Amino acid sequence: MTQDWLVSTRSDRGGGFRPDPERSSPSLPAQVAAEFAALEPLYPQLAVGGSPDAEGIAVVTYRYSPRLGSWVVVVQGSAGEYGPAGALQLAFLADGATLLDCMTGSLPVVRRDGWLMPGEAARPRVTLKAPGPEVERAVGGMLALDSANRVLLLPGGQAEVDQLSHEILAVSIPPEIRRRIEFFASQFEFLEPAAEQLEYKTKDTARLSGVDLRAVMAMDTGKDKVKDLGTQTRNGLSVRALMTLLVYTKAIAYFRGNKQATLDDLRQILPFVLHDKLAPDPDSPFFDAPGNAVYRTDRIGWLRKLFDLSCGEYDRLNLDRDDPLAALEAEFGLGLEGVPEAEVRNRIIKIERLLAEWSKSKKMYGHIYDDLLKLKYLHQRYSNYLRWLTNK
Repeated sequence: MTQDWLVSTRSDRGGGFRPDPERSSPSLPAQVAAEFAALEPLYPQLAVGGSPDAEGIAVVTYRYSPRLGSWVVVVQGSAGEYGPAGALQLAFLADGATLLDCMTGSLPVVRRDGWLMPGEAARPRVTLKAPGPEVERAVGGMLALDSANRVLLLPGGQAEVDQLSHEILAVSIPPEIRRRIEFFASQFEFLEPAAEQLEYKTKDTARLSGVDLRAVMAMDTGKDKVKDLGTQTRNGLSVRALMTLLVYTKAIAYFRGNKQATLDDLRQILPFVLHDKLAPDPDSPFFDAPGNAVYRTDRIGWLRKLFDLSCGEYDRLNLDRDDPLAALEAEFGLGLEGVPEAEVRNRIIKIERLLAEWSKSKKMYGHIYDDLLKLKYLHQRYSNYLRWLTNK
């Protein structure tokens, strides 16, 4: 399997915009040449003369080509030394390259030299099912770069964009991974001293009160503040942030060629999605623990560590195999229509027994708080339904 770029480059050396044989492949397959010719008019040159960074890449675009069945890299506005017109380069990596193949093969080379050279072997291509730091950096580039250097992903016309979006959203996330996301997200919003009523014991309540959040958090005593993941953040996660996380988890799985997301897909993309969503509390005892001081500045590393700790606790609780709340939710998810009175009473008893068991714990952590709210909701729904059954 070749790893050479097929490249067509046009640049301005002072005599006008023309083919650049030094940075173009000696020959291109007819189908590739035809596709390049069709794409060139869609990408006007970007003026780089007078730019403070005349040698820099202006825009790198990754465009899916149905005709070639692969992705094409478009580099605009590089090499300002060739005049104000800059350059336009189209490059193709054969053998049905995925987006990640193109990104991991092109981004480091373009950023270093400004060009994709014909015949130059690309970096070792990422195996679709063996993610590594190259994939992490590439997908991170889509999320973390500032707007002036953002990588653009333009699959083509609106129909192609819609089709790509449809295919990404069709990727499934298994229930056990969704449960881990739920468990992770539940760690951060709970703040016991913030209110008397259970539903309002949150950091958001404390923040809206105008009282210094650190002062309220300092009142939360009696728990292991290194073990309690909630002490590491100053806020919780919004529904919008979680929905974004789900979509990007599906996207990275899709670009790896999979129809179902894995735990590693989630682990790799989570820090980039939540980078500006979850605010660390640098005063947390966690950051004072040996080896953890670096996470005060390494936001990506901290978020991944945070997720790993959450998964470790999830595994310790054996929730994949013994999750009583999941069973209760599954029952409720089937609906109440036709459920007899005796069964409703039986389910209420199971909820009350679980609540009594959990109440024996002296201290409440975020994931328990979240589960208690769900149990309370289920109890209310079943009680209302039982009242309706007995009064109809």
